[in-house]
Amino acid sequence: LEHGLLFERFLNPDRISPPDIDIDIPTGVVYYDKLLFVNSLKNEILGINKLKKIKYKLINPKFNSLHSLIKTPRGFLVTSSGLDLILEVDYFGNSIFEWWATDHGFNKNQFKEKRIIDRNIDHSKINYPISLQTTHINSAINYGEKHILATLFHQGALIKINRTNGNFITLIKKLSKPHAIYNTSKGFLLSDTNNNQVLLLDKKFKTKRQLKNNFNWVQDAILTSNKCLIVADA
Repeated sequence: LEHGLLFERFLNPDRISPPDIDIDIPTGVVYYDKLLFVNSLKNEILGINKLKKIKYKLINPKFNSLHSLIKTPRGFLVTSSGLDLILEVDYFGNSIFEWWATDHGFNKNQFKEKRIIDRNIDHSKINYPISLQTTHINSAINYGEKHILATLFHQGALIKINRTNGNFITLIKKLSKPHAIYNTSKGFLLSDTNNNQVLLLDKKFKTKRQLKNNFNWVQDAILTSNKCLIVADA
């Protein structure tokens, strides 16, 4: 949350919630190896134990405005939105895969100026406004072993990236400031943020259902085990 709290709430109203955890604008949550991993505004990935203590911390000079976070067989895949970058790191924070949007045709910011990024400096302490970013890429998941699915905020698109050569194809256009993309048993779940809806896609990325309500900025959405939908309406 932008208020700087990571909190847990249970669907069972009789169960008491644990204390909140004070983290600077947490984004992305993964549970792995008895730790809850979450991104922080300080451009760190934190591992938190059940005692609400930070037991693990990953840093990387290319962490900037971290958004989505998923576990991979080799470490973690994150969107470093401030750099228009998808980054996979190992358990020590070392880069093991990088996809820079500026290398693949997305090299103009919102002022139509060419963006040039120095990849040899520490970006983790620098703030890059969204208007200076070319894509504000903000969600990425593995799609099989050789591809990645990612949402491009500025372009309003879902793309599929080839891990081997970096080439991509656009799967869906005309989204409005999209965010989270997730796998489901029958396809995918996509937050079409500024269109105030959640899209249920089949395995060929065709829209099967448009889930609308009195939403106003659908930041995230997940399916529960009983096939209900939880929407984070920011």
